[in-house]
Amino acid sequence: MKDVDRQSEPRIVAVGSAKGGVGKTTLSVNLAGALGAVLVDLDWEVAGATNLLGHDPRRPRRNTILDHLERGPDAPPPRPRRERFRPDLVPSHVDLAAHALDAGTVADCLAAWAPAWGRPYVVVDTHPGLNPLRDGAIAAAHLVVVPVLLSENEIDGLDYLLAELAEHTVMVVPNRVSGRAQERRLARRLLETTEGRAVVGPLVSEYRWLPTRRRRMTLTQDPHPGSGPARAAAELRDLARAVEGCIA
Repeated sequence: MKDVDRQSEPRIVAVGSAKGGVGKTTLSVNLAGALGAVLVDLDWEVAGATNLLGHDPRRPRRNTILDHLERGPDAPPPRPRRERFRPDLVPSHVDLAAHALDAGTVADCLAAWAPAWGRPYVVVDTHPGLNPLRDGAIAAAHLVVVPVLLSENEIDGLDYLLAELAEHTVMVVPNRVSGRAQERRLARRLLETTEGRAVVGPLVSEYRWLPTRRRRMTLTQDPHPGSGPARAAAELRDLARAVEGCIA
């Protein structure tokens, strides 16, 4: 991987998880919106960030992110799609699933693209589990954000994931927190699991409507969201401030 001056380069935030269904994509979209970041979607699933923001990742088109990754870091970067009240998006494509891209190339591309986009942050939404795209995003990142549900199985899995990410700066985000009594005990266990291994970020409450909220605006960029969405947006902006503080 190319050397990167991390004091002058934009900050790259990789959002990752060991498994799907933890709210990773919704968190990525709204975090990118709150940070004014370019959102790079490396999750090839049809229901990912690209689809959430109104684009079909199955649609054939020229100059997909795969084309740019295959050209390497010395070629011009992809041009993010710009829409009002949504983060600038480098969309995913389903063809990413079929190509064995090298993690080092992915890391070098992200490190080269970020300064060219001229934004202070780049947020990368990754595919769950082990794959070179995720590994490359993590290698390039200044911070890895890991959403986790407060359940026994999720915290068991987090223990293994933190061992894998031992050489990286990690923020664990308790996500979809409902306030049930048993979650208090699990929150204590989460603190024990992360002690000395990761920062625990602000919690994000459970909003059942949030994953399927499809409007013209990203929640953290909506100037008139309404009372319920405003509470959710405030929590997500608190998370963005914590991310900024963690990698300032």
